[in-house]
Amino acid sequence: MAMKEWEELDVLDNYLINAVASDPDVAEPFFRRLLSVLLQRDVGKIRVEAEKFIPGTVPDRRGIRLDVEVDEYLSDGGNEQAVTNVYDLEPHLRDDLDFPKFMRFRQAMLDSRHMKKNDNEFGHMPDLYVILITNFDVFGKDLMMYTIEQTCREEPDIEYDDGLTMLYFNTSGSRGGSRDIKNMLKYLQDSRDDMAVDEATRELDRYVDSIKSNSVLKGDYMTVGDFIDNERREEREETTARVTKEVTERVTVSILQDGILDLLNDKGTVPENLRNKICEETDHEKLRHLHLLAGRVQSVEEFAHKIP
Repeated sequence: MAMKEWEELDVLDNYLINAVASDPDVAEPFFRRLLSVLLQRDVGKIRVEAEKFIPGTVPDRRGIRLDVEVDEYLSDGGNEQAVTNVYDLEPHLRDDLDFPKFMRFRQAMLDSRHMKKNDNEFGHMPDLYVILITNFDVFGKDLMMYTIEQTCREEPDIEYDDGLTMLYFNTSGSRGGSRDIKNMLKYLQDSRDDMAVDEATRELDRYVDSIKSNSVLKGDYMTVGDFIDNERREEREETTARVTKEVTERVTVSILQDGILDLLNDKGTVPENLRNKICEETDHEKLRHLHLLAGRVQSVEEFAHKIP
């Protein structure tokens, strides 16, 4: 699939959302407004971190790539205090994962990162919101948002507040949510000026316009595009070479096998077990040796006697 032009990028495209998250003048107001609309509540002071990689807990465990992490924290006289809420945002435009387990994995990695040393009572862990924004419906119920929280199956009325909320936002949904959320999701999917239809989306659109007018970012994006094109070209060339080699090897094997059998058929009847043995052999050197032997022997029986 061809890369979009710089001006055609939408907020759900990884490059653009990370460009927003990396801009110190844009990131905080952009994500505060975005989260306030999606969560339908005020979001306080935040720090925004663009895409990064969190390694696995041990060398043979996979890590996780974060698109955007937003930490909400308390402030006392200008000094940052403990993080109270962590928001992990990931746009996902490909329906190719087991999403519930994907979200579970993200939650585990993030919790381990924010667990403070010697906090044996776990009281200082911040609340975590794992937010997935897709342009398809993960659950097929046509909802704009699905909120997943822990409950007790036997006693649903029991309060079980572990501080974890998983949110699936579906830009194609038509039910549930508010008009504000719907407008925001539509803008995230299609970030053109005429899709900014209310105060919140118009504010985000101004930030997006400021990012897209940055010639340095545009140049970086074009460089990334060239790199990806080169990677794809090299991958195609490697695939072509590999397939050509495999086909050539199969043809060579088939020619050698047929040649051996043709030579033996001229010298008698080839038993089925011997024919099968020749057809099952795929090693080029062994087949060449058998081909030479088949040309030298006087009978099928002599050939069968001389092969291993």
